[in-house]
Amino acid sequence: MLAGMLAGMLAGLRTGLRTGMLAGLCAGLLATAAPPAQASHARARHRQPAATVHPAHRPPACRRHACARHAPAAVPAAPLFAAEPAAQPAWTVYAGVLALQNQTSMGDLTGMNTPAGLRLRGGDATTPALGILRRLGERLSVELALGVPPEVDTVASGSGWTRLGVAGGSVLARADVVSPTLFLNWHLLGTRGRWSPFIGLGLNYTHFANVRPQPALSATLGPTRLGLSDSWGAAAHAGLHYRLSPRWSLLAAVALTQIDTTLSSTSSAVTVGGQPLVTSHSTAGIRFRPLSYTLALGYSF
Repeated sequence: MLAGMLAGMLAGLRTGLRTGMLAGLCAGLLATAAPPAQASHARARHRQPAATVHPAHRPPACRRHACARHAPAAVPAAPLFAAEPAAQPAWTVYAGVLALQNQTSMGDLTGMNTPAGLRLRGGDATTPALGILRRLGERLSVELALGVPPEVDTVASGSGWTRLGVAGGSVLARADVVSPTLFLNWHLLGTRGRWSPFIGLGLNYTHFANVRPQPALSATLGPTRLGLSDSWGAAAHAGLHYRLSPRWSLLAAVALTQIDTTLSSTSSAVTVGGQPLVTSHSTAGIRFRPLSYTLALGYSF
């Protein structure tokens, strides 16, 4: 009887082992065939719960704004538009004073009833200076030099006037000189600094307006008509801009201008019948090389 019981227990044990092995094999096959999500859920169901830690034993919480290890690297925000330097005013107007120093070269007046030794020279003058300048870039600018037309005297020079009874140095004629000049300037240190030295070359136009004889000439030669032809010539200048502020500046410059003109003089006498009679006519080429000195205050906009 005891032997039968032992045999029954061994048979049951073998049956249980075979059943367990088959169940384990089936579970392994199902776990292999299941998708990753399902497998993770299956593992989660069988995972042991985490050990509970008392709050007093927990490490201090890492705050993101205080912990450098968890703080993201600072990345500067890129501006939508790159900042540009402040624009420099393109235009400058200036006003001041201009001193004109004439240098004259000419031969004797020649013509009908004209004695030898009659020469002329231009006198000096001072006048308000005006101008406008347009900046073309860091180094270049274009400038129009104007001014109130100065009143320039023509003075007797040469021994021939003394023989006619005219003292040397007497003012024989007077004219208003309209003489704008257009310059292209090169700024040696650029146009943005406080100091801006420059040199420039240009073209000058000169017109002699309201040419009128003076009493010393009319008393000697009689009523006289005078004329001076217009002139186109080269000009050069050098100077300095000194910036007082972004808008205001001082300008100092010296310029040399080429002016070539022809003088014509016609004198007459009144006959008994009231008709004018030409008594003398003379012409001469005159080369003016005036030096002009300008000091002015400029405003940029």
